[in-house]
Amino acid sequence: MPIRSDVAYLLHRRAYGNTSLLVDIFSLNHGRFPAIAKGARAAKRGASGLLQPFSPLQVDWSGNGEVKTLRRFERAGEASSSRIALDGSRLYCGFYINELLARLLPRDDAHAGLFGFYQQTLVALSDNDDIELALRRFELGLLDQLGHRVNLETTLNGEPLVDEGHYLFSSGAGALACKAGTAGACRGRTLLGLGRGEFADAEARGEAKRLLRRILGYHLDGRPLKSRELFGHNR
Repeated sequence: MPIRSDVAYLLHRRAYGNTSLLVDIFSLNHGRFPAIAKGARAAKRGASGLLQPFSPLQVDWSGNGEVKTLRRFERAGEASSSRIALDGSRLYCGFYINELLARLLPRDDAHAGLFGFYQQTLVALSDNDDIELALRRFELGLLDQLGHRVNLETTLNGEPLVDEGHYLFSSGAGALACKAGTAGACRGRTLLGLGRGEFADAEARGEAKRLLRRILGYHLDGRPLKSRELFGHNR
């Protein structure tokens, strides 16, 4: 049985049997896949401590079925420099982006660009960058990589967005001009700023968050994210 190897991150884990773990792996060249880490919870091996989110791993696995078998796993790179330390609200943000990947990324579908973007987002969260901006960038990047690009330059009619305009955004399509005060509308300056990776003001932060929540909800088929419940409020 061939053994494959790749750099990867653990997205989620849960107990499996008496001593093993069922893990969700996101790898550079092979995409996302579930695997069993046999005996990983056994105290004598101490392997469970390595299988943690937000730390790059070098993993070997085998199996042609839906669920693979991990053969080896170890920390990739220098442990002191590769491990991403997240705490408080930033830790919950990490859980949030992990759940988005687990829920939206098809299995066995390689996304090297998204893998790199995921790494960059973890670094941004650990470096005390603007949390909300880091999350909005990741959400947009994830949608783009999955073929659901959010057009933040023009309307469905091909007209350029303008700062002074107001727009309703169809989750499955794009923006249409509307009147100010229309329920669910976003200002043009919010959409254009989001496309540049910036917020014009506090109102823009709220509009951008609500917009991406609606679009992601569409692609999640309306199913709620468990990680949002950890915040006590929705990111």
